Amino acid sequence: MTLHVAGLDAARLAQAYGTPLYITDARRLVENVRRFHAAFQRHWAGPVRVLPAVKAGTAIALLAHLRTVAEGCDLFSEGEYEAALRAGFAPGAVSLNGNGKLADPGFIERLVRDGARITVDDIGELDAIEAAAARAGVTASLRLRMRPDLGDDWTASDFLTECLPVFIASQAYKAGMPTADLLRAGRRILASAHMELTGLHAHFGRHRATVAYWRAAGRATACEIIRCLDAWGGWVPREIDIGGGFAGPGDSVGRQAPRSFAIEALALQALRLLPRQGRERVTAALLRMARRHVPAAQPPAAPPTFDAYAAAMTGELARGIGNRLDLRRTVLEVEPGRAIFTDAGCHLARVLGVKRQERPLPWTWVITDTSTAFLPDANTEKCRFTVRTDPARPATGTEVVDMTGLTCDADRIVGDVRVPAGMAPGDLVVFENTGAYNEQAATNFNSLPRPASILVDDGGPRLIRRRETVADVLARDVASDGASDGASDAASDGAGDGASDGADAGAARG
Repeated sequence: MTLHVAGLDAARLAQAYGTPLYITDARRLVENVRRFHAAFQRHWAGPVRVLPAVKAGTAIALLAHLRTVAEGCDLFSEGEYEAALRAGFAPGAVSLNGNGKLADPGFIERLVRDGARITVDDIGELDAIEAAAARAGVTASLRLRMRPDLGDDWTASDFLTECLPVFIASQAYKAGMPTADLLRAGRRILASAHMELTGLHAHFGRHRATVAYWRAAGRATACEIIRCLDAWGGWVPREIDIGGGFAGPGDSVGRQAPRSFAIEALALQALRLLPRQGRERVTAALLRMARRHVPAAQPPAAPPTFDAYAAAMTGELARGIGNRLDLRRTVLEVEPGRAIFTDAGCHLARVLGVKRQERPLPWTWVITDTSTAFLPDANTEKCRFTVRTDPARPATGTEVVDMTGLTCDADRIVGDVRVPAGMAPGDLVVFENTGAYNEQAATNFNSLPRPASILVDDGGPRLIRRRETVADVLARDVASDGASDGASDAASDGAGDGASDGADAGAARG
């Protein structure tokens, strides 16, 4: 038995494409979209559209696969819009969200001219949109993004960067229009000859994975919709978009961080009362004790099913709207990101070395050729990715290690993970459930070239993004004082590195 990813031999993939390597299973991605659509359609009286969040995975080849099962997509920027068009999505099928539209009036002109659906995030966007529509002699198709009040929810948000309860964290998020602006914006659009209000939009984000959280979201959305219907007498939305934020299979947001911060802080304060040697002995003993209880394999979290989410959200939404709308004629749109991308992607890396220490504290680091710079959700969302190693490798027992990267940062990708004892340079490691956001948010920290990306479908693996070169990393630098930046020479020297990735792809199909 050897290490496999997406049904393929990991060693052959590493030989063909190099490491580190992003891998997306197109079959899993497409299946997730189908399951998501089926779940929401079961619980909604009218039509349902699934609009995958492009920000979770922007490769054009990947979007082209999504287009076979999704009627549209959720976008945020001109770059994402261009990628969606190149993948074959129609402008009228997208949802262009976010307040970034204000940064470039030319982009608004393009959206209006193309007939794209614009989700208005800020009342200040309306001047530019109306003027662009008047100049083009068209009617701009608009939806308004609401800020529904989730109520008095003081449970902790899973977004640990906020360290806030859901109520405050959801209010701190900038997106959407405050209710007063929302009602004014609706009245203005309905009075305009150049703008049409087609629907309402809300997005709560992944504060909690629980069904109770999504019931509250459904109630809050319905309440805000009723408020709009009361203010804009006679207006009927053609579509209601409830955004994304749903957890999916393999979700690991927040699992990297300890849940016992307060208790640990008190214990650390108590240790300060001991002399240094005593502190070290007690701490080392506690570490060894804790590591004895690390499981051989930590399964990913098991969030509610797509069906459970759909029943909770749409049930409360429909109850709250009541007979104010004929939901059989109202399109429900959903914009999943993590829910469909997470378990469709993994990351293949190679061990560079293993470092062990006994004093003053026992620690073992497995250093890989990847990094949290390439898997940023390990830091930003405290994701605890599932780690797999080669099952065929001889091992005498197991040990608990920190799986780390190659940058000058702490670069702790997954801490306290149990792996076969005696891992060595050259061993392959798979980080699972990395398919959402990691490649899109990867950086060039330490001037490292970003990894290649492949897509696996029924035809086998194929390169969809080449590996960057050092020349790519330095290409934007502008030379000063007459010195050559060397970009042209370096680009020609390194051109073969990216182009050769995948030359032996056929061998990886075993």
